[in-house]
Parts: sequence; structure tokens; C-alpha cells
Amino acid sequence: MKKIKVLFPALNLVELYSEIVNPLLEECSLLRSQNQKLSQARYLLLPRLITGANDSIRYDKLYNGVEV
Repeated sequence: MKKIKVLFPALNLVELYSEIVNPLLEECSLLRSQNQKLSQARYLLLPRLITGANDSIRYDKLYNGVEV
């Protein structure tokens, strides 16, 4: 059976990589969540804009966690 050498990076390189990449991954997750909430708001508001509906929109339904 043939042996294969596997190289592992030094621990300090792994830690440095994690320090750089983890905040980026967290930001991606946050942006994905905000994008989903903004899409929900768009689907709520767009039909009203198209039809010219002028009734009041319930703030709690629109807000739904979207930062304004």
C-alpha cells in the first residue's frame, strides 16, 4: 500500500486565517438575513405601490425585524 504525505499548516497560520475569515463569514450571514427580511418587505409593499393602495400599513408587519 502506498503512503501519502499530508501537510498541515502551522497552528499560528490556522489561527491567523480564522481571525481574518470568521468576521467575513459572520458578516455574510448577517447580510443574508437582512436580504431575506428586505425581500419580505418588498413583497409586502410592491403590490400596494402597483395598485396605488393608500391604506395604512401595519408597522409591526412591515418592521418584522428589519432595521430602519
